[in-house]
Amino acid sequence: METLSANRHIRKRPEQATRCAGSTGQQGSGCPAPLTADGFLRHQFLPLYEASEETPAQTSAEHQFFRCLSTLAKSKGFIAEDFNDKAYPYNILLAYDNAQRQLRNSGQDAALSIIQDGTGKLQLQVNNSYATGRTLHYIPVLPLYRLLQDSAQRQTAELLLSVFAYLYHVARLPFYTEEDSYLFGYYECLKEWYEEGDEQENSLTGETTTALKNGEAVLEQVFDLRHLDSFAARVASFETGGYLNWSCLNVAKKALALFQEYPDQNIFRNMVCDEPEDVDEPIVEAFQYISFISDTSGSLFEQVTLMLNDAFNECCEMEQPALIEVFDTEGIPEGKGLDFEYRLFALLNDLCTLLNELP
Repeated sequence: METLSANRHIRKRPEQATRCAGSTGQQGSGCPAPLTADGFLRHQFLPLYEASEETPAQTSAEHQFFRCLSTLAKSKGFIAEDFNDKAYPYNILLAYDNAQRQLRNSGQDAALSIIQDGTGKLQLQVNNSYATGRTLHYIPVLPLYRLLQDSAQRQTAELLLSVFAYLYHVARLPFYTEEDSYLFGYYECLKEWYEEGDEQENSLTGETTTALKNGEAVLEQVFDLRHLDSFAARVASFETGGYLNWSCLNVAKKALALFQEYPDQNIFRNMVCDEPEDVDEPIVEAFQYISFISDTSGSLFEQVTLMLNDAFNECCEMEQPALIEVFDTEGIPEGKGLDFEYRLFALLNDLCTLLNELP
């Protein structure tokens, strides 16, 4: 695992580095002859079809499939290509292949399949997923605390407070200073260890105490719903000037758009996990790798990372966003797949990059 915007891995197994072998020969003179049959590489082949004795009746199959396809296209925002000039069932196969490519072109991981309901009617099923990777989506808080101490950056700090308020109140990111958060136990444990340690560890005692104290000060402000209520007004009145302010406004606009489009959706809404082979093996749950944290640099963070290494190294699976959508002839299902998750995780990445760039 690695932390957002940081080149840190959680217990990566040592392995032999792979290198490109150097050439001992001399550079040749002249150029290779151009390819004469490269048209083959640019040609798009149509999918193959093998006849089956279990092919559904043409009239009902075409009617059900193309109505489902129309519903899918409206929901996903693409135009279904017309293959009426092709014979059955090749027309269905071509339309299915085209729809699958349209879904892939959306930039999201979505697999399309044709299924039947309990009565034998055809339906289209989309398996949506988002791969978080082995990444710790931890948002540092202390950069915002330091920004709040600079009166000249008050407008920027308040804009970021609105972003934090959205992530805390609506997206439901845990805050590391709250006792029910996963990271709180690590900070308390380290604080106790350092208080009982030698003189060298006393400096880390102060760092831990400061991280908890200053984090609590930020949480007190984030907890105030006025920062959420003022979000739109702050974005509208924000004056850009320089790269930092432009970046803050860009992040805030993305967060505000999510808040307005998904006012009651949180980051854990579609989290699932494949069943491990051994049911007794622990898994990495979403609230463990998504959270606010004091900082993503420094000695304290290094110690927290070591403890997370030990915990996550015992896990074989982790929760990630996944959602199954079924499109039939009755209408468009509610929701927009995993559009919210794709945009929210991108927002977290942008925000973390911004906070790590703050002075």
